Amino acid sequence: MRSIRLARGTRVLVLTIGVSLHSISAMGDTPDLASYSSIHHISATRGSDDNGDGSIASPWASLRYTLSQIKDATESKVYAILIASGTYRTQNVSMKPYVHLYGGYDETFETRNPELEPTILDGRDQSGVIDGASHSILDGLTITRGRTRYGGGLCFYEVESATLSNCRIVDNYAYYSNLTLDSQRGIGGGLYCEDSSLMIVDCLIANNDAIDSGGGICCVGSPAPTLLRCTISNNLNHQSHYAGIILSRGGGIYCFRCSPSILQCTLHGNSTPQSGGGLFGYESSPLIEDCTISANEAQNGGGMAFNAECTPAISKSRILRNKASTNGGGLLTYRSSAPVISNCLFEGNAAMKDGGASYSESECTSTFIHCDLIQNEALGEGGGLLSIRTSNLVIKNSILWNRGDEIVSDSVSVSGSCVQGGWPGDGNVSVYPKFADPEGGDFHLQNGSVCIDSATVIPGYEEDIEGFSRLNEKGRADMGAYESPDGFSPEVNSFNPARFYVSADADLGGDGLAWETAYRSVDQAILESSSGTHEIWVSSGTYEESLSLESNLKILGGFSGAENSPEERSPESSPSVIDVSGLERPCRGAILRSGDLVDRFHFTGGETDRGG
Repeated sequence: MRSIRLARGTRVLVLTIGVSLHSISAMGDTPDLASYSSIHHISATRGSDDNGDGSIASPWASLRYTLSQIKDATESKVYAILIASGTYRTQNVSMKPYVHLYGGYDETFETRNPELEPTILDGRDQSGVIDGASHSILDGLTITRGRTRYGGGLCFYEVESATLSNCRIVDNYAYYSNLTLDSQRGIGGGLYCEDSSLMIVDCLIANNDAIDSGGGICCVGSPAPTLLRCTISNNLNHQSHYAGIILSRGGGIYCFRCSPSILQCTLHGNSTPQSGGGLFGYESSPLIEDCTISANEAQNGGGMAFNAECTPAISKSRILRNKASTNGGGLLTYRSSAPVISNCLFEGNAAMKDGGASYSESECTSTFIHCDLIQNEALGEGGGLLSIRTSNLVIKNSILWNRGDEIVSDSVSVSGSCVQGGWPGDGNVSVYPKFADPEGGDFHLQNGSVCIDSATVIPGYEEDIEGFSRLNEKGRADMGAYESPDGFSPEVNSFNPARFYVSADADLGGDGLAWETAYRSVDQAILESSSGTHEIWVSSGTYEESLSLESNLKILGGFSGAENSPEERSPESSPSVIDVSGLERPCRGAILRSGDLVDRFHFTGGETDRGG
């Protein structure tokens, strides 16, 4: 619980980087031209390289020629090039240091709107488009149809303090020209960045393709780029082979021994036939903050994958509905990697084998702090989390409410968390968290949630997923990613329905008032029944939970999920099973109080000193 809540959506971001943010214009803004020593102009319709002079009245026609006329740009003599809307054939053009490019002008160069007046640099599928240079700016450009081995659209190699802002890098391609393993060609479909300090701001990187890795972006070495408010979407890798080795990683972003900062970005709809649909890191430790990583696909690590001693820090981000055809729907970590994931939401991710939200293998340690892992699923084991082969899981102050096994691990520490079905550990609970509107994607906690004020504040993690403080006079925090506003108290429910309905196959977020909107756990129905409802109908299925009933409560099992009265049920063909074999031991199947009735259930796995 927090004592102060700002307006939802407020963001405070502090950056310490090698690029001055004052030089970055907002989309459509006209740059401060008074600060430039000289200004040149390019027009696709009025320009002439033969007869022009680069002025507004007599612009040049091509970027290559204009750059060739700039011979003395320095830190104290910076040039600006203004480019009118239109399509320009641009092939293998090398930028020059201290030259700034601005697109999106009308033909008079009086107004600028890159969205309505697009400046398109077109490689025509014959070559790369732009090679970057130190202390350069590219702003308000569309870079498209580039085709080369490194960075189909743009390539930055050993570049210092360059800026790419308000640009669209779309429909570019990185290919193999001859298959030699050490060449690493065919990487960075949209953009390739090696040993470069590059600031990428407010850019769209979409529909690019790499034959090897990094369909959208490939970044290598140090220094590393910073991405701010960018969208990386619908990029892909092909399946490529050399000498029996499969090469294809990082549909959206591929990091090789590189640790970029990725801030307030969206990685959506990217894909690769191997690992890391949204992002792949090898010996890399990126900072990922306030991002949305959604609907990406891969064989392993649908959302993200990290291999070989990666230590990424992932915070205040949403990892949603990613898919792995094998392991790790949302996240996969491998070979001594140690991600720290805090204040994040993992929702609706799926693995066709193991680890719906996250899969870790081979001496990894994955730490989840104040995270929500909701409605993730795996067809194999670990609908929530799976950790094998001497890997460890550390889970603190989190909520796990998934489909299937919540946690499968030989080494796991869980504390201060809400785990469906229960889990041993200090401060853990297993009562339905009472999300505000899970079907609508709202995982704030309702009044009366057992998760409110049930966790300790962990130093270094005093803010929630929305940037709001967890600190208050009680010194207590909420479980999960979202902190609840101050003053929450249990609701008084004046509506007492005749009964609640429970189905093992129900979607999360139902109101329990009909079979079609049934609760998914018996425990949730028991919690809600404290308001005065005295009967719960439970359909067939296996419920991994231990029941503690309120007084005068009737729980009836054996329904198929369509009946209108208890007389219509058939427990033999529709068994309702309470299975506590996977819960903390010793454990009872149910605890009854005065006037309680539990009818037509199978209990299994119970173990205690008095009544299993």
